[in-house]
Amino acid sequence: MRLDIYEVTLQMIEEVAPSARQLDRCDPDLARQLRRAAASVALNTAEAAYSQGKIAGARFYSAMASANEVVACLDVARRLDTSRRSITSCEISSIASSQRCAS
Repeated sequence: MRLDIYEVTLQMIEEVAPSARQLDRCDPDLARQLRRAAASVALNTAEAAYSQGKIAGARFYSAMASANEVVACLDVARRLDTSRRSITSCEISSIASSQRCAS
């Protein structure tokens, strides 16, 4: 089964990756969490595509929760003001806004 949303999740990973690399310089733990959450969106979406019934729904729900975690990581980075050291606030806001629109 081909899902268009899977391609969207891969695009999200590509868009978040540069910020994760920059964040890694000032908060490696948060950067790792951001990368894990982004990967989880794609992995759970792919798993859901070949699941059936309630299991498929649960996988999609997990993917949505992970997408929300990606946004939260970006929000936390902005609130902790790590942006002044390596990531511009504008860049984080832009990524967070686009992720909210996508979910």
